[in-house]
Parts: sequence; structure tokens; C-alpha cells
Amino acid sequence: MNRITRQLAAIIFVTLSASAAIADVMNLTGTTATTFKIDAGSASPVTLTTDGSGRLQLSGGLRIPAGTIDLSGATVSGGTINSAPLGATTPASGTFTALTANNGLTVTGGTVSMSGITVSNGGNVTTIDINGGTIDSTSIGSATPGSGAFTTLSASSQITSSLSTGTAPMSIASTTKVSNLNVDAVDGVSITAGSAGAVSYQSDGSTIAATSVGTSGQLLVSGGSGAPTWAGLSSGKIFVGGIGDTPAEVDVSGDATLSFSGALTIASSAVTAAKLADAVADEVAGFSVSAGAESSDVIRVTVQMKDAQGNNLARAGMVSWVLSSDVDSAAITIQSATIALVDGTQWQQITSNKKYVHFTDSTGKLTIDVTLSGDVTIQFVAAVAGKVTSLALDYD
Repeated sequence: MNRITRQLAAIIFVTLSASAAIADVMNLTGTTATTFKIDAGSASPVTLTTDGSGRLQLSGGLRIPAGTIDLSGATVSGGTINSAPLGATTPASGTFTALTANNGLTVTGGTVSMSGITVSNGGNVTTIDINGGTIDSTSIGSATPGSGAFTTLSASSQITSSLSTGTAPMSIASTTKVSNLNVDAVDGVSITAGSAGAVSYQSDGSTIAATSVGTSGQLLVSGGSGAPTWAGLSSGKIFVGGIGDTPAEVDVSGDATLSFSGALTIASSAVTAAKLADAVADEVAGFSVSAGAESSDVIRVTVQMKDAQGNNLARAGMVSWVLSSDVDSAAITIQSATIALVDGTQWQQITSNKKYVHFTDSTGKLTIDVTLSGDVTIQFVAAVAGKVTSLALDYD
């Protein structure tokens, strides 16, 4: 069968098959790849051919002016969309009005141009390099940086500022303490940490250093412009200001000694009346009683009050006295005497000519003339500030 005969037979078979199966399926059969040709007198007829593997090939392209092509469950292998190859080994550029993916979109190289678009509900975008453009009108990667506002800025690596000295790299409104913030300097002053027990000091205009660690009980002594040092104090000694107002370690000497336990011991007989303060010296510390020789049955008795420095008291005082038969006794003598007040003032007469309470004069002195006849001895007993003194008066 020659070529013309085979083509005529194919046409007759297609015609008959199509007529017989007008309401069912039109079959194209042949011993080899079968081609169905549609020729409407054009220079480029359309052919519909099977490739022998269950796939259909259409020459000249396919144009659908309206309607929808449903490719559900189909696989598009190769070809192009708007001249953009699909599944090609060497990718080409293409333009799409909308690109939707429900199982991820992968770009393995090149640049994704997003000029003039808005990304909403972007989800999580990882390992992305955005060169240029803006975020909320803030320039990204531009030669001239712009300012931007962010609610939270987090970084897992360094935050680097290349701002020149003269302008603060950050402006913080909050005064709340920042935990775990480790800085090299505060107000331009560097702080060098020391060991536990060390004391910080300013070693120069921009550095705070730390001393060495002292031992228990030591004192910190200034080094002037240098580092302070630790100093101890020897047993029984004290620090006393010396030349140049510098304290020095010295022994306690003179009228007292100091033990390591802190006990101060005053030397024997070290405190004298002359060493007492005037405020103490003006108080009554004691008194004396003296008498002159008898003259015409009269003996002059003098009571003199003394202050703490052993001087005559510089004010008046009170003296109680009695003429007694016994030493340091208040028992009144049976002898009859006559009393005459020379210095002082009578305050109370208890027993006439025998027992009185007198005030001294302004120098603490009381003077009394005691007249008694006969060869007798009586006791002049005086009491001042709780102290009692007796003096025997002998009459011939």
C-alpha cells in the first residue's frame, strides 16, 4: 500500500469511526504514531499527534480565549509561561501577576525583586538578606542611614555602632537598672575589679582601682596621691597625730599605761589637786581645823574649807560643830564655855555656847573664840560635807 492509499484509508477510517461514535469516543488508530491534521487552508495547519507513550502533542500552540483550564492532578513538565521556562535546568526570568504557594517557596540564588509590593502575614522569614529598600520608611543598607522606630529590637550577636565620638550612640529615657549590663567605664571612668575585701580608690582622673586585701583589724592609711595601704597597730599603742597632721604609732606614757585589752591604768599618786580642772577645784574636797595658843582662857579655833586642788575654797560653805568630851563624837561636853563668832555667820544654834551650825565667809573660813576657865581639855568636833575632824582644846 503506497503512501496515498494509506492516507486515504486513514481518512476514511477516521470519518467512519467519528460517525459511528458521535455520541461516545472518537478513536484514532494506526500502526505507528498517528497524526490528526486540521487544515483550513492556512499556511500553518494544526496537527494533533500522539507520541506513542499516552501523551498528546499539539503543534502551533493552544489558545483559549475564555473559560478555565482545569489541571487538577496534572503535572506540567517543561515548557514556558510568558516565555519563562518551567522545570528547566537553566532558570530564566519571568513576570507573574500573582504567585501563590501553599508548601513553601524556595529561591536558591539570584535576587528577588519586590519593588512596589507589600508583604502581609509574612510568617517566619529566616536566613534572608535584604539589600536596600525600607521598612516603615526606614532605609535599609543605604549609604545615608535613616531613623526608625521599633517596639522591640533583639539580637543574638553584636550590635555595632559606627557613630563618631561626640554624639551618644543611644538615647535612653528609662532610669530603670539594666541587669547583666557589663560596661567598661561609667561617666568616662574605668573601674578595675579587685579581690574580695579590697577597697576601691581613684588612681587617676579616669580610673578606679582596688587596693590589696588587708588582714583582719588593719586600718586603711591614705597614700596621698598614691594607693592607700593597710596598717596594723602594735599591742598597747595608739595612733597620735604627729608632724604634718600625720598619725603615728606611739606608746601611752607618763601618768598612765595602756594594756592590749584596752585597760588604762593611772600611776600611783599621779593625780594631784593641781591637775584637776577648775570646775572640780571649786568644789569642797576637805577642810582643816586649827587652834591658836590659849590666852586669858581664850583659844581661837579656825575651820578652813579646801577645794580639790588644796586651795582655800573660793566660796562660803556650811560647818556643823560641837564642843564634846570625846574625839569625833557629837556628845556635848558638860563644861561651860563662852562662844564668840569672829569670821562667818551663824545659821542655827542647837545648844547655847556648845553646838552650832555656821556658814563660813566667802573664802571658806570659820573663826570662833572659845573661852573656858579651869584646867580642862575638851574636843572641838567639826563636820563638813560628811567628813568629821576633831581638835583637842587644852586649858590650863
